[in-house]
Amino acid sequence: MKNKYINKDVTSKSKIDKLSGVHCLYCGAPVSQQAIEINANTHPFAVCCSDCKDKAEKYIKQDKTFKILLYVMICIAAMIFILSAIFGGEKLSSFLTLIISGIGFILFPHPVSYIETFSRYSIRKIKFLSRSIGFTLAIFGVILIAVLS
Repeated sequence: MKNKYINKDVTSKSKIDKLSGVHCLYCGAPVSQQAIEINANTHPFAVCCSDCKDKAEKYIKQDKTFKILLYVMICIAAMIFILSAIFGGEKLSSFLTLIISGIGFILFPHPVSYIETFSRYSIRKIKFLSRSIGFTLAIFGVILIAVLS
């Protein structure tokens, strides 16, 4: 199977000019003239080093699988919430949806974003924000269960 993530050194003058002011796809650090270019879903991105290249490629490869798992967990939480509302369920089931969604964002930090999002935010920042949102949802759900149940 052909690897669709092509790696190459950015050496031509035109590519270096295009990369001026560009940040690393993975860590967000400014890239130098020795940047490595990777393609993610046909979009070229620059990374600052081989370590960031490996981590970015791993994230991109896992994105499709883990994003689907995140969507499944959010759908399960939504179905629990809807069924709880329809059948007059307890508050506990409503608060449980916060915990399930939070765990989904913590375990699968591949939020609803497109590859173009990475031109503005690094993968590391997106993972941090996703996990922060998940942690906040889960803790808020636990607090609501403890206080209101």
